[in-house]
Amino acid sequence: MAWWWVRMLLALCLASWLLPAWAQPVRLGVLAWLGEDRAAAQWAPLLDALASRLPAHSLHARYLDLDAMDTAVARGELDFVITNPGHYVALEARHGVSRIATQQIAAGHDSAHAVAATVIVPATDSTRRRLADLRDARLAMVTPQAFGGYQVIWGELKRAGVDPETGALTLRPTGYPMTRVVDALRAGQADAGVLRACLLEALQRTGQVRPGEFRVLSPQHHAGEPCQRSSPIYPGWAFAAAHDTPPALSRAVLLALLALPDTDAEVDPVPTSGGGRKPGQGA
Repeated sequence: MAWWWVRMLLALCLASWLLPAWAQPVRLGVLAWLGEDRAAAQWAPLLDALASRLPAHSLHARYLDLDAMDTAVARGELDFVITNPGHYVALEARHGVSRIATQQIAAGHDSAHAVAATVIVPATDSTRRRLADLRDARLAMVTPQAFGGYQVIWGELKRAGVDPETGALTLRPTGYPMTRVVDALRAGQADAGVLRACLLEALQRTGQVRPGEFRVLSPQHHAGEPCQRSSPIYPGWAFAAAHDTPPALSRAVLLALLALPDTDAEVDPVPTSGGGRKPGQGA
């Protein structure tokens, strides 16, 4: 056998042995609460930075709603997920995912950097000012499984004596994206709507909502916060590994996340045409 042929075989064998380790894919599922296009724009800076710190891996992102992400995790189609803390808890209980990083809110940042909820009514509604005024109302929300889009405010409603679970009001699920809640209010299909905090202000900045078109119920706005909200602020996005993700891969991704600068820790809930602000993480 010619020596050149032997060298070729050795090279092919070496390449086949090294390729899986060098090009090992990282399959990432991202919750797309405003739709796939906006999620892709919102998280692009983080994913680009993450990919640059993982040169031995190829990063593949999928932008999913709650049900699709649950199905993908159950089928073993994802190595990691980025989702809200309420959904993370559900995925941990159902499928054994494990959080490796959580976004943190920095002093002086708005509640888009964590999770809070805002309940709005049309400004023309002069009868509702507080959450307690929602008894017998129709409440638009994306889905009962949404954390910032429903579950956060459920506790506040219950404390106000308006428990949706006992029929004190009527839920009107709209599905994703969350902007459908605004559509439902404009169409007269609901009396009030639940938004993730800071989405209202973001829609006003982009001209999708007119200033003064809606009013926030039971605002908990504090000095220095640019956004109104109707609930306390809860921990932000969770970055979690699937149950069968190799520990070495989880460690590599965690180290890459920890290497990101703090200045990349901002998230704009509605990216602008210029790409918005950079999203990031906190340990």
